[in-house]
Amino acid sequence: MAAGGVLPRVPGDTFIGAGAGNQVLAVIPSLDLIAVRFGGDIIGGNLWGGIEQHLLNPLIDCVQ
Repeated sequence: MAAGGVLPRVPGDTFIGAGAGNQVLAVIPSLDLIAVRFGGDIIGGNLWGGIEQHLLNPLIDCVQ
């Protein structure tokens, strides 16, 4: 999924892939950032909302 315009706080060049078991790969070229998440269910049971709230937004807060 390309996140451009879909996730308001995430740079438009972000690409995200999700797999079984809520594994996530996020690539943000403009920030020279690659993030990989292995783990159980994301809080709230909403995969994409959970990825945004509990993975991407905190990463963006740390690097900007």
